[in-house]
Amino acid sequence: MAVCKLSAEPMQGRVRPELAILSSLGEHLVGNYVLVRIADDSGHEGMGEASVTSVWSGETQAGAIGLIRDFLAPLVIGADPFDLPWIMRRIDRAAHANSFAKAAIESALLDLQARILDVPLHQLLGGVDRDGAAWKQGIRLKFVIGKVAPALAAERAARMVAAGWNAIKVKVGHDPVEDIHRVKAVRAAIGPEVLLTVDANGG
Repeated sequence: MAVCKLSAEPMQGRVRPELAILSSLGEHLVGNYVLVRIADDSGHEGMGEASVTSVWSGETQAGAIGLIRDFLAPLVIGADPFDLPWIMRRIDRAAHANSFAKAAIESALLDLQARILDVPLHQLLGGVDRDGAAWKQGIRLKFVIGKVAPALAAERAARMVAAGWNAIKVKVGHDPVEDIHRVKAVRAAIGPEVLLTVDANGG
């Protein structure tokens, strides 16, 4: 069994203005992504995705696709998809940084492994600790509240928690006084039990 194909293609998503992320790095209305597909010689296919935004990671769609196509894919083609540490070492030696593009390849390889074994990916990665706190808590879905007025931030956070989101991230890093008011308003709106985090994006 060996990898016989690796492709990378662009994807794009537009964000509704009322849900757009406003951070210390500016407004984020368009999401640019790269979809990586890796297939083996038995017809299985795994997929991975990279979010490529130059202001955040330094990576772009065109750059990530070119890097994957011209430099990284040749290192993966022909390899055993289960030899992940060896593949990732080769990739790391071939290209500096570009962690999002590399993560998309790693995710696609893990997805391919799970499909070959016909098991859910969580089982491949160690299974579920059904008796532990992590199982009871579940996977937290985190909604991002941008750099908006505290009242609007609180309203959005409360609406998303009511819709089932169990974690909220608030963008800060622009104006410290307003940041404090925004975070306090969100905490008051979502109550003490919902996970609340902040992200300054280096601001």
